Amino acid sequence: MAKKQIEKGNLLEFRAKRLLFYMGYYAVHNILIKTSNDQFSDEVTDLDVLGIQYTNDFRNSTIWMDCKSGKIKTMERLTWINGVKNYLNIDEVLFIANSKKSALDYASQLNIQIFDQQVFDGIEKRFNINTNNWYGSWNPEIMLSINQQFKEITISGVGIKKISDFITSDYWIYDTFTGIKKTISALRELSRIPYEVLNVTEKQAFKWSVYQLTILLTNSILKVNREVFYLEKTKREEYIDQKLIASDIPINRRNEIFNSAVYLISEKLKNSNPELATTSLDVNVSPPQYAEALNNVVERLISFPKYADDIMRTMDLLFMEFDLLDKPLDKEIINGLLPNYEDNVIGIKIILHFIIGNSGIDKKLYKLLG
Repeated sequence: MAKKQIEKGNLLEFRAKRLLFYMGYYAVHNILIKTSNDQFSDEVTDLDVLGIQYTNDFRNSTIWMDCKSGKIKTMERLTWINGVKNYLNIDEVLFIANSKKSALDYASQLNIQIFDQQVFDGIEKRFNINTNNWYGSWNPEIMLSINQQFKEITISGVGIKKISDFITSDYWIYDTFTGIKKTISALRELSRIPYEVLNVTEKQAFKWSVYQLTILLTNSILKVNREVFYLEKTKREEYIDQKLIASDIPINRRNEIFNSAVYLISEKLKNSNPELATTSLDVNVSPPQYAEALNNVVERLISFPKYADDIMRTMDLLFMEFDLLDKPLDKEIINGLLPNYEDNVIGIKIILHFIIGNSGIDKKLYKLLG
């Protein structure tokens, strides 16, 4: 691979990420899971590598690879892994560690797959992985330091650290529609950064953050597609508009909360003015301006599911290997790794046009729109 010396544990995690890519998953490295999004939240754990995969009807499955290159208490670790798996509703766990037969039996009872690095070597061969190839987001030389480089960008009035925390942690706790709204807000915040004043390292880190948010937004849109897949068009639009306004709190419930607050305030005021009358008010809120455009994205992807089949994996390779590193598109690499590339390009452009039209992000950051 490379010019840098990569620590054994980090290298193992990026090999795991590469393996999940070859297995058909979009893979994310080092997600910090917290109890909540507020400042008083506690850290639960970090996931070494999480893989996400969608079917043609937008059902998704998740797989977590926990990687340990040194000595550990395997039985205790398996118990802990099972607890985290259940807490986060992860579908499958692959645990890379040296183990004895007793640990294998216990892992089998917990429905956890455990194997050592020798077996890992064999699995890479089954998927015809060239172990010298480190593309895109599974290139540790680039990816190990890029989030830190992003956090070191200093632009007055732009919450860089908050965006970094959102990408690596907070996004994974929010519900689907809050995730959409927060991701668009983060992209709008990034659009305020004058790209031309950044140095070379900062420009690369800035692009990384934009591409990460683009993929996270896509993940949320695919989740929405699943939620509305079996509704007719009008019902889909109503559902999406409702959720964009209220997320997990229905409008009528918000009205009840608001009217209760009005009533309590009015009752207190009556103590000084008994003639004061209370009134019932409805909260007059509308979905965000991009609601219609989002509905259009959902409609087009539901009408042509093949555009979204494998779309996150395709985004990952295109953005992190070619856009991020300013490389021309290499059709040999693309065709070898992305069987749905031609269809995915259409789906990606649908989502990118939505992002450009509703965030202020410069379309020049995406080669597909060049």
